Amino acid sequence: MDEQGVKQGNASLSIHNVTISDQGTYKCLVIDSPDRQDKEIQLSILAAPKVKINKMVLRSDEENRIQCSITDFYPRNITVRWLRNGEILTGSVLDKFQMNADETYNANSSMTITPIQAKDNPKITCKVESESLQDSIQADFNVEYEGEESSHITSVVVAVFVTILITLCVIAAVLWFLIYKKKLTIKFNSVLDYGTCAIHSAPWSVVIILKGFQEPSGNLILEHL
Repeated sequence: MDEQGVKQGNASLSIHNVTISDQGTYKCLVIDSPDRQDKEIQLSILAAPKVKINKMVLRSDEENRIQCSITDFYPRNITVRWLRNGEILTGSVLDKFQMNADETYNANSSMTITPIQAKDNPKITCKVESESLQDSIQADFNVEYEGEESSHITSVVVAVFVTILITLCVIAAVLWFLIYKKKLTIKFNSVLDYGTCAIHSAPWSVVIILKGFQEPSGNLILEHL
């Protein structure tokens, strides 16, 4: 409480880093002898839950149990609903609540999904309502059958391999075209040297041998067109 504020008529109380234990009834008592007045204020603490569905791969030929974790909420009262593609499912189980060290709660809700309910890869939703929330929150789970995930990964790997192979083929074709079209021509001056001439043009070498020429007084000129 700010003492300077009290002198100015402001007796506000500030609580920092609020915890569940700060919840309760607070009384403001003002005495200005011989007058006396008091006012009680009820402080309620709310902690919004976090919701998460534990992901899993289902078996298409048997019943599967999906679990939803609801954590760090207060007060204790919550409502959990399960939905399949937006339609409410019945038969869910809410386990015993567990209290954390900070007096918030955790709970697990589970739902058994039959093979018929899991057909066609539906979206399963765990929806939670609490007085600590203005609107409900939810976690979604898109059903995947055993084997589908590995098949998807295999398809991606194959697609990447084919893309790389096609790219390499295109590069090879371009290089072949450039090499095939590359021409080295020799132009002679009026007088030519005789002997052997080697021309190097990385990454390949071309060796050109000139024979049968008389000894000249000029130079051999090689030109790359």
